[in-house]
Amino acid sequence: MFGERGLSTEVRYFNGQLWQPGMPLKGSIKLDVVEGEPNAPTTVIDSQFGGAKLTPGRIDEIRSGAGLGADVPVIEVKPQ
Repeated sequence: MFGERGLSTEVRYFNGQLWQPGMPLKGSIKLDVVEGEPNAPTTVIDSQFGGAKLTPGRIDEIRSGAGLGADVPVIEVKPQ
């Protein structure tokens, strides 16, 4: 339960690349949790609260903003 699990939280991307200091925040996208290396995630976890839902449009926005292929799953999680 402790130690490195290959998860990173609040990872930001700009134009399909891992965000680096000096890159603009405007137009970037911040993902809740990524599994695997942040520069090549294997899974994205998107937290949704209350009645919010992960829409196909948001999935497309996540894929485009982070430069992810269709093979990288984007999973909705509703924390309790």
